[in-house]
Amino acid sequence: MNLTRRKLLQYGLGCSFGLLAGGAELNLFPNRHHLVLVNLKGGNDGFNTLVPYADSKYYQARPTLAVPAEAVLKLDQSVGLHPNLKGLYEIYQEKKLAIITSVGYPEASRSHSRAAQILTDFLPASWGAQKTELYAGDFAANLSRVAQKLSSKEAALVHKIDLSGFDTHRDQKQRHEALLSELDSGLTSFFGEIKQIDQEVLLLVFSEFGRSFAENDHGGTDHGTVQPLFVLGRRVAGGIWNGGSVTDLRSVYATIDEDFLASNKNHQFQKIDFIV
Repeated sequence: MNLTRRKLLQYGLGCSFGLLAGGAELNLFPNRHHLVLVNLKGGNDGFNTLVPYADSKYYQARPTLAVPAEAVLKLDQSVGLHPNLKGLYEIYQEKKLAIITSVGYPEASRSHSRAAQILTDFLPASWGAQKTELYAGDFAANLSRVAQKLSSKEAALVHKIDLSGFDTHRDQKQRHEALLSELDSGLTSFFGEIKQIDQEVLLLVFSEFGRSFAENDHGGTDHGTVQPLFVLGRRVAGGIWNGGSVTDLRSVYATIDEDFLASNKNHQFQKIDFIV
């Protein structure tokens, strides 16, 4: 079977494969570190996740959806977390949560399928060549299953979990608030569990794209481009990070690949120092 780079990447996110030609797993993560990919399917509203509470334009653009400034869990003088992300706020205070702002890529797609494919195409080849486990169903329960498996030396090196429902074109407010609560509860519990195991684990939380800065006429938001990415783990240098006015997604991937997984040191994209 001729496995091209594209096929490896597609298999890495699209199925649980693990065994390649000859029946052996390609081990391109020499340090056996584990990567957990959390996909917020549908296009998460980054502006109501990492809230620009000091920007008056945000409140003008979102008369019904904007998070009141007094409710925001403030991280600095300009941005803060949605009030339903209290667990992540505590992890941020522990300096184990890195928030990478305005992540995107040139000529960004606003098509769900195309944007998801681009995220896969950009993945380093070493990620797609690993045994990958995918999880469907209850979000928190799946994270707990991952934590249990990580205590085993035989655990997969890449795990992918979806949390669906983020395509909030209509009636966004309560739907998005509930999703953020579910996300926060699941990630907080998982982070507590992995503290107890002797494994290096990194979580990357992302979506296929962000959403529009302004709300629409239906109490929702439309497809956008840039988004904040969350990275959690013991090796994370907590704080707010960016790689310019738009942080190239491939710089995030390159940083994780080189500084956490130690699998490649020849990336062409500038790294960001959110791994210690």
